[in-house]
Amino acid sequence: MESQFDISLSCIGYQNINSTKIDFNPDTLNLKSKGKYVTAYIELQEGYDVSLIDVSTLLLQETISAELSMTNIGDYNSNGIPDLMIKFDRAALQSSVTVVDSVAITLSGALNDGTYLMGIGYIRVIHKGSEHYNEEDPSSIVLG
Repeated sequence: MESQFDISLSCIGYQNINSTKIDFNPDTLNLKSKGKYVTAYIELQEGYDVSLIDVSTLLLQETISAELSMTNIGDYNSNGIPDLMIKFDRAALQSSVTVVDSVAITLSGALNDGTYLMGIGYIRVIHKGSEHYNEEDPSSIVLG
């Protein structure tokens, strides 16, 4: 399942950025996972450069800071548009969500010129060993 989605960005004081794309990895968050990070790939609309994002301002869920030393600009989805890879503390995100088929994850921050950006995306949250209604489909988690 691809977790890429459009996010509307609200900008104050400068130019209006209408949308960006973000992809979380993993797109299904296991609350029992011992992994260290959640990765976000951020792609801005045409005319904006991801290198202008002030990484020190990026937050998930309004409180989880980006790992400043763990960034890279590349083309994660091979579409010819640069994206910013950034990592966030997985345990902090895990403690802010509960098991649900789709949970809103907020991403906020600013460009280097102070332009504010904010978006909301969705990921799935599970517990390891959750029951599936179709054992051949890992996305078929029985909630409850």
